[in-house]
Amino acid sequence: MMIKIKKNLYTIIGVIAVIVILAIIFWGKQIPGMSIFNSLSNKNAPAKPSAPAPDTSLSYAEALQIYEGKRFQFSSNGVNNCIMNPSSAVSKMGTKVMLDNRIGKQVAIYLDGTAYNIEAYGFKIVTLTTSAQLPHTIKVDCDTGKNNGQIILGQ
Repeated sequence: MMIKIKKNLYTIIGVIAVIVILAIIFWGKQIPGMSIFNSLSNKNAPAKPSAPAPDTSLSYAEALQIYEGKRFQFSSNGVNNCIMNPSSAVSKMGTKVMLDNRIGKQVAIYLDGTAYNIEAYGFKIVTLTTSAQLPHTIKVDCDTGKNNGQIILGQ
């Protein structure tokens, strides 16, 4: 009788342990940066801030904080099709920036001819890069407009 109770107790403890482990793994995936596997594998690595990859889902408020000083806002004044603010900037090669569409329709933002379609009041995070010799001036076109802005890219 005593052996049967011990076996049942061990079985119950094992089931509870498995449930707890699965709950930790699942819950950790719900909180960015809190995965149990990330914390174990990066335990000795120095913490360094980094901007999220373009496919990372950020809220607009989070993106504004992360990309403060690295945001290009696109709006319309009713006369011109698209206005870039700031209209000119200097940045380093490989910098991630926020392209912020404040127009009530989807627009295409072109950086040296590469199109980034951004939905109404949406944004995209892009990495400034070129194969041209540095310094290089990235020409920015917005929707059907031309030369709406420029970004001087350096090392």
